[in-house]
Amino acid sequence: MAQPNLPASMRAVRQRDKLTPELALAQTPVPVPSQPADVLVEVAATALCYSELTWARQNPRFFPPDKEPVPGQDMPGTVVQVGPGSSSSSSFKPGDQVFCRIDATRAGGLRDYTLALESELALKPACLIGFARRELPRR
Repeated sequence: MAQPNLPASMRAVRQRDKLTPELALAQTPVPVPSQPADVLVEVAATALCYSELTWARQNPRFFPPDKEPVPGQDMPGTVVQVGPGSSSSSSFKPGDQVFCRIDATRAGGLRDYTLALESELALKPACLIGFARRELPRR
């Protein structure tokens, strides 16, 4: 599979400390899909809720020691690359516009690119592509 032309690093908003809600902008490496179910998504936008920033203190099980401290579970984006060895029957291919819901135990999408699992993605319906950029028809 051809490698997409990606930068070596990207912007990410990270918690400075797992026990406080303080956020900081950082440069981090672009994640690389390493499993067949991995999908690299260029993030279009994301939102976070305050509770995401307090989980490590209130529920340590939501914040495994190896979890990258990047919040933001819900986001739309564009598939950039699928994992190595993913089957041709994969539901996703580069260029697909998707909605993502990333599991809380993994790093989120408050960054330029994020890794999601195929099971965390849904194709954006064609009727919604460009939705924010055009006027809706009146009924």
